[in-house]
Amino acid sequence: MEPLAERLADGEDEAFQSLYDWCGRRLYRFLVARTGSPDLAADALQETFLRAVRFRERLREVTNLQAWMFTVARREADRLLTRSSRSPRGGLADTEGIQAFAMGDQSRVDDRDELETALAGLTPAEREILDLHIYGGLTFRETAEVTETPPGTVATRYRGAIAKLRRRLGVVLVSKTEPAKETKP
Repeated sequence: MEPLAERLADGEDEAFQSLYDWCGRRLYRFLVARTGSPDLAADALQETFLRAVRFRERLREVTNLQAWMFTVARREADRLLTRSSRSPRGGLADTEGIQAFAMGDQSRVDDRDELETALAGLTPAEREILDLHIYGGLTFRETAEVTETPPGTVATRYRGAIAKLRRRLGVVLVSKTEPAKETKP
């Protein structure tokens, strides 16, 4: 068991603050990416931490606290989306993380609509893996645990998603930066 999980299970007040400091910001970024709504993300984040408090005794059995928190957050987001009759990612809130990683240079894509269109072309599984890995900062192994997918499949989907983004954004960049060729009659 992780030391922080042990402290949480014992009900140590400082442990809950440590937990929030450790993963709260990353959970929130992931939840905004998943829900497309800062308000729903904040609600899901609150519910995630409330679950950690309510079920703190169970944390003694947790072997990877970070993966457990992201699993709970993912389920809370989906529950709130279902209740509000919205589908995941009703809109993109922060695309800079995906953009910087996919392109290696944020200045190469200046139109959020183009990036949003490229991201919309990903499968839900690819997008979820990007969200967990980039916004959540999870390793492929942790992402596999959260999504209940084999680690090799996670890595393959991630590489495929990045390749799709590069192709789609590359086509957009070429069409915007290269002058149209004149054709002779």
